[in-house]
Amino acid sequence: MNGDLTIGLLSWKAHVTLERTLASYEAARLASTAARSFVFFNAETESDRELAGRFGWEAKGAPENLRIWGGMDAIAAEAETEYVMFLQNDCPAIVPADEAARWIDGAMDLLRRGEADMAHLRHRIHRGQTSGHRRFFSFFPLRRPDPRVVELEAEHLPEGYGEDTLCRRLHRALRPFAARRQMNSFVYLGASPELDVPRWVRREGDFFIVDSAILNFTEQPFVVSKRLYLELSDWARRHSSCRKINGAPVMEHALNCRWWRSRHFRIAVCDGGVFTHNRFDDSFRPSHRAYNAAIAEGGAG
Repeated sequence: MNGDLTIGLLSWKAHVTLERTLASYEAARLASTAARSFVFFNAETESDRELAGRFGWEAKGAPENLRIWGGMDAIAAEAETEYVMFLQNDCPAIVPADEAARWIDGAMDLLRRGEADMAHLRHRIHRGQTSGHRRFFSFFPLRRPDPRVVELEAEHLPEGYGEDTLCRRLHRALRPFAARRQMNSFVYLGASPELDVPRWVRREGDFFIVDSAILNFTEQPFVVSKRLYLELSDWARRHSSCRKINGAPVMEHALNCRWWRSRHFRIAVCDGGVFTHNRFDDSFRPSHRAYNAAIAEGGAG
């Protein structure tokens, strides 16, 4: 157990999704890896509390929907430990208990030793619902693909994905900053990203330490010191993007900017991982397969 870690799981409605996610955490013995674990419910109800209690998780919450960003701030405020793991109800664990503990303990060790500022715990290869890497292949070849990627995503790899064509070289030369933004795909597709982009990625044991110059901030499962999270949230609130989802500002939009890239935060990425992204009911996003028009006003922000 990590006595300096709190796990906060953010949830709003979607009980089928939450139940499956909590069942996966029970199988992975996730709660045993931290000093405290709780579900924070936006617009908390009695049925929310009952569901959390059924799996032995403490229930906290707010009477209104604080959206994702507000809920994350509430989780940080509730946590009394130095480090906080942020989860969402559609991020089930997909590895056995011993492997989950290994990745979490490894990430915590990097944070404590000052080797990383933040750690991503979403599985590097089995990422679940993603937006793909189409733009990456317009700039770069993938000469050292991870075999697991080739096996799982063969139909998504373009023909000639390993060839550095004239077109790709021209794109990199004419649009160097756009090319840099796509370098993060080496982390998710490559067997050895530290060899593909050594300026921005180094290997530390079973983890890659990736510079925020190429890796965006994400709300997907991550662990960070409470102090740094509060600093990031405060900066983002003061520089909030005009982009919104369902009328609410989004932390990812505010942080994924020149400031984030220039700070060179060191982000640990597992060569594996604990969680994926999968939703089984009720999404507020119209593009999602689980979209529910009845809740179109909630969820994000």
